[in-house]
Amino acid sequence: MNTQKYNLRDFDFAKIARKEVNSRVRIRLLVLANLKDGTEQVQIAKALKISAVYSLQGVYRLLHHLGFSWISSRSVHLKYDEKAQETYKKNFMKLVEENLPPKYQFKRC
Repeated sequence: MNTQKYNLRDFDFAKIARKEVNSRVRIRLLVLANLKDGTEQVQIAKALKISAVYSLQGVYRLLHHLGFSWISSRSVHLKYDEKAQETYKKNFMKLVEENLPPKYQFKRC
């Protein structure tokens, strides 16, 4: 079996795209021409005004394919302690009075 290898540098994709009648093929050829010139994929998409419309399931599938995972916040922190919080609230003024320098002392109303 004779397999022939092609080099992308051997083709002038912009010239081929100008002659192409099918618009989808023309866009693909323009993308290849820009990639061949070293343009980044994001810049190519912006220049050609290529956008994609995804369903919610499609977005989840795409994110999974890209290696993202779903992370959600907890409703209550793991180290939450209601008793410790109430004790802190009760002793807050005492802690402030003990730790403030003398020139910042204040009188309780």
